[in-house]
Amino acid sequence: MPTEYTLTLSWALTNHYLTFARAVQGARHTLHSAEPPTGLTVDLQPCRFLEPGYLVTLACLIEEFHRFGLLIRFLPPNDLSADRYLRNIRFYEYWQPGFDRSQYAPTHISSALSLWQVSQPMIDSYAQQASQYFSQNYLPGRNLDSLSISLAELFNNICDHAHSPVQGYCLTQYYPKKHQLVTAVCDFGIGIPSSINNYWAAQGKDRLSDSDALRLALRRKVTTKSTPRNRGFGLDNLSNIVRSLGGHLFFLSNFATLKQNAAAEWHTQTLTQPFFGSLIVVTLNTTALPDVEAELEEEEFSF
Repeated sequence: MPTEYTLTLSWALTNHYLTFARAVQGARHTLHSAEPPTGLTVDLQPCRFLEPGYLVTLACLIEEFHRFGLLIRFLPPNDLSADRYLRNIRFYEYWQPGFDRSQYAPTHISSALSLWQVSQPMIDSYAQQASQYFSQNYLPGRNLDSLSISLAELFNNICDHAHSPVQGYCLTQYYPKKHQLVTAVCDFGIGIPSSINNYWAAQGKDRLSDSDALRLALRRKVTTKSTPRNRGFGLDNLSNIVRSLGGHLFFLSNFATLKQNAAAEWHTQTLTQPFFGSLIVVTLNTTALPDVEAELEEEEFSF
């Protein structure tokens, strides 16, 4: 007899993404089984810290259960600071009746932009507003074009070829003490490796491993050409931006992960269990952001 499904979230750090991803895939498998659960309980009681990558993945899972018309319940963290953070970004409110997840909903803290359900018409405006917001409130005098470009590339990646059954989610968090801007985007689509391989097969080329497909996706001018604007500069452009700022990139998609470290080195891992979709986490080093005035002078006096 179907019962409510309980997902316990007890991981907090990046090196546990794979553990959480397996738990999410288990929940999705149950949802699509012959006897789906009657609802979803998200048990956050063990949590003491929650990174954006976890929250956007969790948001996609909750969205999928919500679209089945199932009841969503939360068991808040026992740690008061973790619970306060979730309340401040209004995470518990998103699946309540009448809440418009596709619109920008201001948070109750200044260091985070709202969890946002990626909407094609709002991509450019959201990316620009995000850049302006952090520039005005935390990083005056710094050029944050890298943030707006990164966001636009991530959003277009979802809208162009993810084919996700639920709209992807994004969250951006600023960590002043770490000097980091972290943006995470997740969708439950076909995955970046599948998108690359589908295009590759149409060209009569041999299928790549998921790890090799992720590496190929970050090479210049490699594209699936799914839309006129997808010209192969998306993920390559993102990789270059992160490298120039000494930041980090993390990809989890299908049977592979890819990490780009501060030295711009790529490390891939082949998984035994897949994550059906794509999770991308971008970490920008704010101390390396260019100065607005310096860039203006360079443009004005260049020959």
